[in-house]
Amino acid sequence: MTTLSDKHDDETTHSNKEEDVEIVETGKTTTLNIIDKPQNNDISPNAWRIAMIELINQTPIAAVGARGEEWKIRKPSAEIWEAKPEAYKPKRLKIGPTYQTLEPSHANDLKARFMKEFMTRCNIRAVQEVIDVVASHQNKKLAEIYVPQNRHTGFDIQWLDLVVTIDTIFIVEFLDQCYQSRTLRKSVLYANNMEHSFMLSVERDLLVMGNQIPISYVVHVWNTYLKDYKVDCETAVRDFIVHRNPFFFIRKARTRFIGFLDSEGIKLTEKANTLLHSLYLTCTLHAEPNSRMSAGEESHSEEHRTVNMVGVETSKEEFVRLPTASELRKVRISFKACEGNLSVIKYDKRTRRLHLPKIAVLGSTEDMLRNLTALEISHSYGTAFSMYGVIMDQLIHTQEDLEILEKAKVIENHLETGRRLIDMWKHTCINKRYDPRTGSMVDDIVADHSSTWHRWLVEFCDRFCSRPWYTTSFFAAFILLIATILQTVFTILPYLNPK
Repeated sequence: MTTLSDKHDDETTHSNKEEDVEIVETGKTTTLNIIDKPQNNDISPNAWRIAMIELINQTPIAAVGARGEEWKIRKPSAEIWEAKPEAYKPKRLKIGPTYQTLEPSHANDLKARFMKEFMTRCNIRAVQEVIDVVASHQNKKLAEIYVPQNRHTGFDIQWLDLVVTIDTIFIVEFLDQCYQSRTLRKSVLYANNMEHSFMLSVERDLLVMGNQIPISYVVHVWNTYLKDYKVDCETAVRDFIVHRNPFFFIRKARTRFIGFLDSEGIKLTEKANTLLHSLYLTCTLHAEPNSRMSAGEESHSEEHRTVNMVGVETSKEEFVRLPTASELRKVRISFKACEGNLSVIKYDKRTRRLHLPKIAVLGSTEDMLRNLTALEISHSYGTAFSMYGVIMDQLIHTQEDLEILEKAKVIENHLETGRRLIDMWKHTCINKRYDPRTGSMVDDIVADHSSTWHRWLVEFCDRFCSRPWYTTSFFAAFILLIATILQTVFTILPYLNPK
């Protein structure tokens, strides 16, 4: 692609051969491509005009996602990746070109088996036929969706079509067999020699950022070959995603949310870009009124509040941190576990109760939360998971805090130790911003926590009303004092008014 600097080099008879420059900054030497060189400001207006027109003509149309914004399937940013690289890498199953390698693996054997089974039941004679069907789905060009490792060489188109075709068929077959295993009570997955541990790894890898296939390709293949099948693509995707949602580990919560999707006519395959994005939507869709704000109140502030590992910066002069669970309990602020996703988070000032969604923490939950948070930050989808991570990190500092939330049934811990769960929230709380409505909720909690009058009332109740003997003694002493005063008054009255 011709750049402005190339045009300028042509006019000044300099060589426009691509070269590298070295920039030394803070003790590190960085090699920059000529594209990244500082541009000359003395380029002629005519050369600038010609170069800009050519640049616009050569610029490809960006892939546009279901929500209208530009989106790409990529790894998390370097800042997020370096926090815990193993959380963002597939363990067994590599989907798409981002993490794809040419080495043999059990996952590739399973892909080949699924591909053969799909071709057999759909009467497909050659693999190329399926590749042609997938390649014909050009509403989102693959070369523009995936971010290549080397931006100069890009992808080999034939290789990319084959990889996406095989992985799309694998996802179609896997979703179908997961649905059959659950609804028909058939061990379809285990019949394919898929061990339980391997199946859990596959489910985990299908929800890793960058390890994704555009969900529109899955829908396209499903509607082309399985149009008259007993299960449609939306049902299979919804069943798989909802059952992997850490907030819907209770059947009642899953049934309620699916009913909400049906009543609102929401289709995950139409709103989401990938399977991970589908999971994000099920965790954040507002199925509850007055979500993530104080009950009956709404903040109209458009200011986003910056959050770090310690707390929340509400303004340039003021710094507020959400008290821990044990600190809140001391002032009689309680917790209520709600069935639902992140939309149920709110604070009721009248009852002084913080509503939080129930969550089951398993071995793969941390990686799932990390990838959902990375997806949210990378694509600017909102602040739901960022806020949830901040709130939980600030509530849980000690084992006592964790026990309070476990007793309130907000957290169902399936990890070996509580310390691992405490560390999980600390490590997932990075690079966050505060949503204005959540900031209003935190302000209300901090105000109730720091209220002097309420602290005195709580201290009085704890000291004198927490034990029956103290209460009885207090009322007995009070009655005795009143009786003594009355006796004194009626004793003095005859002397003041003698008859």
